Amino acid sequence: MFTATSTTGVRRMSAADRTYLEKILGDRRLASYPKMSPAKYFEFFSGEQILKKYEVDDDEIKAGIVGKGGDGGIDSIYCFLDRHLVRDDTSLAPYKKPQIKIDLRIIQSKSGGGSFDADVMDKFLATTTDLLDTSKQLKKAGKHYNKKLVSVIRMFREHYLALATYSPRLTIWS
Repeated sequence: MFTATSTTGVRRMSAADRTYLEKILGDRRLASYPKMSPAKYFEFFSGEQILKKYEVDDDEIKAGIVGKGGDGGIDSIYCFLDRHLVRDDTSLAPYKKPQIKIDLRIIQSKSGGGSFDADVMDKFLATTTDLLDTSKQLKKAGKHYNKKLVSVIRMFREHYLALATYSPRLTIWS
C-alpha cells in the first residue's frame, strides 16, 4: 500500500492502483536511478510530484531528502522564497520586500504495506513542533535529529527571522 501525506490528507490506493504505480515506479527507478533502493526512490518520487509547481531539478529534490536515522519522521524538507528553493548560498537581497512568500514543504512518504499509523503522525507532529519553535536553540536538536534535517531547519529559521520586518507570508505544507 502506498500513501503520502499532503494538504488534502491521506488516501488509500486500491490493489489495482498499487500494482500500476509499482510498475511505473519500478521502471522509472531502473531507467533513472538503478542503484537507488525502491524506498529511497519513492521518497524522491514523492518530492518530485509534490514540488512540481516549484520547477526543481533532480539534484534539488535529492538535496531536501533527509529521511534516514534521526529524521524525526520527516523524509524530505524544502524551503522556498517566492517559489525559489533556498540553498546555503541564497542571498536575501532580492527577497527583502513586503509580503514575501515563504513556503516550507515538509514531506513524510511511506511505501509498502499498511498506512500511516498514529505513532508515525505523532512523531512527525512532535518533530515539527520542536524544530519550528524559534524560542528553542538548535544546538540541542543535533542530539535528536540528523545533521541534514537540522541544517535545513536552521536555514529556514535564519531566513524567516531575517525577513520578519517585511511581514512574510509563511505557509507550512505537510
